[in-house]
Amino acid sequence: MDSLPLWLAFAVARPVAPHLLQPPLCLELAAMPNNELFVSELQNTLDKNQYGWMRQEVKLSSVMGEAKSLKQELESVQQVPD
Repeated sequence: MDSLPLWLAFAVARPVAPHLLQPPLCLELAAMPNNELFVSELQNTLDKNQYGWMRQEVKLSSVMGEAKSLKQELESVQQVPD
């Protein structure tokens, strides 16, 4: 059994439901020949998502600042006697 992947040896040695015979994702990734490429693509995707979230955070901060300014303006107008 030395030539079998660890997950397959485990699956053969232990009877389980067929849907549980799939290897864990981390073992599949370790067996990938292009593991470095896959990791690089994942990192690029994470970087793009992080950049997108940072842009959204800046937009939200700007909108919140505008809302605060409008609230202060409304409060000052409401305090003016008729």
